[in-house]
Amino acid sequence: MNEPDLMVTVQGSPCLADAIQGLSNARLANPPRFKFVPHTLQQTIWQSDKGTLTLTWQGNPDVMDAEDEELLIIDFGK
Repeated sequence: MNEPDLMVTVQGSPCLADAIQGLSNARLANPPRFKFVPHTLQQTIWQSDKGTLTLTWQGNPDVMDAEDEELLIIDFGK
């Protein structure tokens, strides 16, 4: 999560962006590894030379009792 070649893009709320930026230690500058796009979709995209991981929240409000598959769409791209 803290690799220097990892680019993190967050589409969603400022709260999600803040949490992901804190977890990944990605910055907007020096070096730029973080991008935020305000959106109603709640999604994070993690990109490196090893591939892409996209996590998209499905909107299920029952986060405490739902299975992972009911909460997130997980896409491992190339």
